[in-house]
Amino acid sequence: MTLFEEDKKMEDEMYDNDGELHGTSKDETIDGLANLKIDEEQYDYFSSEMWKDKDVILTSCRAGNNASNMFDFIHESLWRDKGFVKDFIYTAERHCQNDDIEGLRIKDYIHESLKDNKEINRLLDSYIDNLS
Repeated sequence: MTLFEEDKKMEDEMYDNDGELHGTSKDETIDGLANLKIDEEQYDYFSSEMWKDKDVILTSCRAGNNASNMFDFIHESLWRDKGFVKDFIYTAERHCQNDDIEGLRIKDYIHESLKDNKEINRLLDSYIDNLS
């Protein structure tokens, strides 16, 4: 195997919480998150495409990971998507740790065009109240 082939192989894998190699496809990532084999420690190893995928992000929330640890990774286009923002806030409130005081920063990520939306503001108020 050439050095290039070895580098390419490493791009397709990451280590899980048990120190075992774990694949990086969407299905492998979702499975790893859902089964608590991968978590916030591996976010740096997710491809940028994973941070454009609603299913991956919401699965990470459902696994109990801090929502605030995802903010910087989530692709900016999703912060403009009303459906995603509503689902993300709703899921984060119900599944993420409520001692995640950094979660208050969520307002900095939501696109300006959504900041006056009544549905989002209602969900946002509930999410922020739950962090206190």
